[in-house]
Amino acid sequence: MSEAVRLPERATPTAPLRIGVIGAGKHASRSHIAPLCACPDALVVAVADPSDDVLDSVFETHPEIAWHPTAAAMLEAVPLDAVVIASPDRFHLEHLRQALDHGLSALVEKPLARDSQQLEGLEHALDEAEERHLVVSSCHPRHFDPPFLYYYMERLFYAHQLGRPLGLGFDFSYHRPSQRGLHTGLLMDHLSHELDLANWYFGPSPTALERHADSDLRYAVSGIRDDGILLTFQGTRTLERHVYRERMRIRHERGTVEVDASTGTVIVTNDEQSGHRSLSCGATDYDRRFGALNLNFVRAVLGREPSYLTRGAMLVNTAAGVALTETGVYRSA
Repeated sequence: MSEAVRLPERATPTAPLRIGVIGAGKHASRSHIAPLCACPDALVVAVADPSDDVLDSVFETHPEIAWHPTAAAMLEAVPLDAVVIASPDRFHLEHLRQALDHGLSALVEKPLARDSQQLEGLEHALDEAEERHLVVSSCHPRHFDPPFLYYYMERLFYAHQLGRPLGLGFDFSYHRPSQRGLHTGLLMDHLSHELDLANWYFGPSPTALERHADSDLRYAVSGIRDDGILLTFQGTRTLERHVYRERMRIRHERGTVEVDASTGTVIVTNDEQSGHRSLSCGATDYDRRFGALNLNFVRAVLGREPSYLTRGAMLVNTAAGVALTETGVYRSA
């Protein structure tokens, strides 16, 4: 959008926040539309999706929401304060650009960019959003999920008991995808989650990563941060049952903390004491974590609290996935 036609900055919106959803498939319906409809400070007023099947599914439970076949049509027709962008990956940046051109804050599903050219466009878009005091956020719901919140809240205690952290290992095993080819690869789809988790727990640090495997059914990456913390991330989508299994292992100087997010079980091993103990931290709660994530976005747009995700985090998470997909290596500044 040129400077000559750029919209002026908007005043902070007031509740209820008028929200449009771009892309309204099953994930968007459960992860965004449902929790936003339950939020007293938000009102989902429109969706944009070309699929008649999606239209029928949305209106079966939310007949009051207006429908439009394209994002452009919705943005032109409906007064909005913010949008949720849950369209296919290749459209994320285009739809973010359209939202900013209309002066709207945006919650964008990851990845925010799919290649190096889009990454450059993302940087410009985030710069403009900051200049115009618009909120741009993305979706890393482990920040709000009981098993991952547990270690975040207890990380200083474990550093005191077991010494400084030396490594983070993360491994997931999911059901086979219902459709193949929706993403560039499992790495692009998930690496940002694991890298974001490491930087959330330990703070940002220059990081070198290397790709070992990537397809739509498997990915594997390892590397090391400048503070010496070793990172190993891997995952598969080969299960026949519709389940999510996630395990995390944090290696400290004198022991380990192992979290099974699927069961909410924590096993703490203290090597100096030659023993371990088992704790309960609460299992992954899909609805709770997306409810809290969407609520943070609403409150950030209303000016009531900061967005949980910074501009720097969004750029690092996205740049790592792009570089590893395109070249197989990544090194942050």
